Amino acid sequence: MKVSRRSVLKLGASGLTMATLGAIGSAWVPKRLAHPAPKALPSVQFDIGDYLGPVETINGIDFRFGQSLPRSLQPA
Repeated sequence: MKVSRRSVLKLGASGLTMATLGAIGSAWVPKRLAHPAPKALPSVQFDIGDYLGPVETINGIDFRFGQSLPRSLQPA
């Protein structure tokens, strides 16, 4: 049987994939307590108009851009 470079690479890639999936499957997962769903969602999730800038019209199309955070407050 002739072994080609492509078959060796495929075998190595599949072995790496299986090892990664095996490591993910056995990873430690924290136990979380079940919490009941809240009776009502906070209004800020739906009424965010006070926190956004005004609508801007560019070439006849209305745009509403989201807030821009300073670099120090942006998520990593």
